[in-house]
Amino acid sequence: MPGSTGVRARRPLYARFRGRRPMNFSSCSGQEMACRATRLCGKRLVGRQTPPYRTAMLLETLAGMSELDLVSLHESANERKMRGDQSGARDIYRAALQAQPQDRDIRVGLAEALMALEELEDAVLCWKGYFDDGMGPVPIGVHIRLATAYQRQHLYGEAELVLENCLRLHPSYRPASELLERIRSERSALYAVKAIALTVDQTARLLLPEGYVKFGSLGEAAVSIEAPADMKVSHLLIRRRNGREEQIMLSPTSGGEGRQELTVNLYGAETVGLLVAQQPLWLWTIGFEKLEQVVMGAEGWLFLGNDSNRSIELYRGTLLASDADLQGWDRYFAQVGPLMQRHNGVMLIAPAKEKVVPQFYPHERGAKTLMDQIQALEGYRAVDALYPLELLRTPDAYPKVDTHWTEYGAFLALKLCLERWGIDIDLDAIFTFGDFQSAGDLGSKFTPQIMGNRRQMQGVAHGQSATFDFYNGIDTAGSVQTFSNRHAPVPGKLLIFGDSFITALMPMARNLFGQVVRHYSPAAPILSVVEDEQPDFLLLQSNERFLLRPAGIYATLEDSPLAHKLAVSDAAERDRLLRTINSKPADNIYSRFMRTRLESENVR
Repeated sequence: MPGSTGVRARRPLYARFRGRRPMNFSSCSGQEMACRATRLCGKRLVGRQTPPYRTAMLLETLAGMSELDLVSLHESANERKMRGDQSGARDIYRAALQAQPQDRDIRVGLAEALMALEELEDAVLCWKGYFDDGMGPVPIGVHIRLATAYQRQHLYGEAELVLENCLRLHPSYRPASELLERIRSERSALYAVKAIALTVDQTARLLLPEGYVKFGSLGEAAVSIEAPADMKVSHLLIRRRNGREEQIMLSPTSGGEGRQELTVNLYGAETVGLLVAQQPLWLWTIGFEKLEQVVMGAEGWLFLGNDSNRSIELYRGTLLASDADLQGWDRYFAQVGPLMQRHNGVMLIAPAKEKVVPQFYPHERGAKTLMDQIQALEGYRAVDALYPLELLRTPDAYPKVDTHWTEYGAFLALKLCLERWGIDIDLDAIFTFGDFQSAGDLGSKFTPQIMGNRRQMQGVAHGQSATFDFYNGIDTAGSVQTFSNRHAPVPGKLLIFGDSFITALMPMARNLFGQVVRHYSPAAPILSVVEDEQPDFLLLQSNERFLLRPAGIYATLEDSPLAHKLAVSDAAERDRLLRTINSKPADNIYSRFMRTRLESENVR
């Protein structure tokens, strides 16, 4: 000001907004301070709609609170939640966490409020803060809530990874194993997706995936739009059940005049329309019809049915491989044979559950099945593949309520592999097993769930767990995981190309070998990866249901399932994958390949 002298004193931050006079909280009790801070939040005042001076006042108030004061504030937020005001509770907790970032009680309050409001991306970040706050071990329940937040966004790979890590630390924690089974069951459920026209006379057509598709694949469903060229369609519109609307730009392809092909996320889709001459035109409602996939057997045994691999027909022998496919298998065996010789390779075929316990299966086995055809091939005999049917007819190798073998069943199969690799080690002295109740991927399809006994790994003699070095954020085809374990009794590297049956084998493998690299690519090796990894042991694994068509052999990552996954991913999925591989930086051939692909696609 003119004529003023001296240095002007710096006022508190909140006093610099709108000429407001600072409030004095120094004489307030803890309860009064909490109440004042709560009133500052008002009705959703903290956040994007909050006047800056009120946010600043609240933050300075919270920063000066003692632990007792924060308890009072926590109670105020809980009162809001009890009244159904989740937004108010979220705002209080969010401001409190900025002032007291190490307070775990505040963090869990904010995370739960975000979950209740379906602000799941923010909830994930909040739960993940437990792993980075440097405040000691992560509470076991946080793993469950973080996995649930991922599950509700249909990010099944991330959810499974969280739960697998939880079970590595707490092998007998039943809520984690049960949630893992529910997620796997949810992801594998089959649905028919139908578009129902809202008007009788429509010139545009929406083409959705035909037949039944896995629920886990609806996030990247291939759809087509057919509309006359003069309709001037620019975007596909999607309205979801949560009320959110999205616009996806269309671009012509070689499918013909007026035909657009794209990959979209159909999770929660309720209505689909088109943006025509900048005006929304809602044309279709989306219906989802679930296919029941469980066959009830004797004595409470459950089996897979109505699946995309047609398990019942395979067992009855009414579905066999064609001559062309059998010739393709012979070519496959001729190619992988030398590869297996160079890298100490073993091929392992997991038997179908109905073959292992036929006495409980309601269908009659055919005189000749697909597996009989494969075993009769000269190439199959040349690679001497393992098909441990008789070995797995022991109790506890397969559970009543799941399609896959138990960890104990995988343990028995691993023993055979070790014999082939010439590894003389007493696995019974290293791993112990216990019985746990689980719903499995079949029992979890019922309401209430059907529980059954599952024999799982319980302990490791050397007591040192493997380090999870890398995960590329993909859950099925194209997934890559790497582990290392400096305490492992077998110091070499195991490279696996397998399917979901490998999941049960991983707890033993990563505690047995010095390094493990797992690719979700059923018995389909990537030759450049084998040469880069130079494994001491190579495992090519598939299961009986997958043998109708010959397994693939990929020359490089460029033509592998990973490359295909990246090619069909939309912008949101590419961003998610890029964040995943950057969250725990690793310099390997997979991260470099993905980063190059993802960054180049995002630039476009």
